[in-house]
Amino acid sequence: MHNTRIVNHESTDEKTGSNNYSVVRFTSATVIGLCFGFLLNRAKCDVPVVIVEQMKFHHHTMLRMFLGAAASSTLCLTVLRAFGILNTEKRGGLSLGLSTGSPTFDRYSANITGGAILGLGMTVSGSCPGTVWSQIGASIPNSWYVLAGCATGVGMFAYGEPYVRRMLPKFQERASPSYVHEFLGLSPFQVSAVLVTVELAVITGVNILYPWRESSKLWITTAGTLASTPSAVFATSWDPLLCGALLGLLQVPCTLASSGYGLGNSSGWMTMVGTFCSVCDKDCDTRAPAFRFGSSFQACSAFGIMFGAWLSMNTASHALHGQEVLSQISIQDTPSPMLAFLGGICIIIGSRLGDGCTAGHGLTGMATLSTEAFFSVASMFAGGMSAALFM
Repeated sequence: MHNTRIVNHESTDEKTGSNNYSVVRFTSATVIGLCFGFLLNRAKCDVPVVIVEQMKFHHHTMLRMFLGAAASSTLCLTVLRAFGILNTEKRGGLSLGLSTGSPTFDRYSANITGGAILGLGMTVSGSCPGTVWSQIGASIPNSWYVLAGCATGVGMFAYGEPYVRRMLPKFQERASPSYVHEFLGLSPFQVSAVLVTVELAVITGVNILYPWRESSKLWITTAGTLASTPSAVFATSWDPLLCGALLGLLQVPCTLASSGYGLGNSSGWMTMVGTFCSVCDKDCDTRAPAFRFGSSFQACSAFGIMFGAWLSMNTASHALHGQEVLSQISIQDTPSPMLAFLGGICIIIGSRLGDGCTAGHGLTGMATLSTEAFFSVASMFAGGMSAALFM
């Protein structure tokens, strides 16, 4: 049987030893990205106010989609593991290289700090490394400023990393491997079952207390139509839980097509910006070695996400009738160009510092029961909610 492996929460081409992607992989990455972007937009989780309202814990559309995707991802990767198709290469947490006296924090300090910075950036910009591509495709106001901030953040991280390493020789040093099921002394299947059960229980509670149709009225006009199933193909928005569950299913083709790498977005930024910098800077490889840890697969996927969101927006019933769907609140509460730009810098620096983004850690990392992923995701929400207190 053909074996694939999850070796990182964010795909890195160099770990496979090849940057030459076949037409099949290129096509697969684009199609997977297209589905990702379509579902993200159809759930309306690429609207900045949806992300900000989640961090304020006022509305839970984003949480509904995230938990649906997380549960679906866990089920998919557990099935792949059961059939011997998924073999997880053990990975430990990342350290900042500082000694604080707390062994646990020191072991995951880069994951925790990076996650917090990413969460802060999400609240400030109303975006994240993968969502920004969907926002570009859906023509969300000021999304180009987020894009510019992300590109700037990649350059800052890649060119700044060598200087940080001179001051902190153990910067981003990886600790010994650690997985939740090993810590608990249980099998991965037992822990996965508990994790999915908890996620479904939270989804049920959120659905009872915060019905998604009520929340959707905040950012969708009366011209928009809502649907609980994809049978209503031209509906403006589908149930975020449904979109999340479908998005999680993309773990299967993504894992098979990318030689074992699950869903993720931030490594693709390293490839795109690194390619541009290599043209402008002949010493790029030595001055910014972090660019080597990119992902052509994710870079191709990013263009698919953009087109998928465009397709979702332009095939919905409101668009076909020439009606606006985003409410005035959605437009007015869009982060300013300056905040969008600064937030873009934060979401990329945070994701690269912490070794993954919301999809990489939140969907793939947690599904493989990586301890660093749980620390990272908790830090993302902590950072995002803390920033929301001042907005």
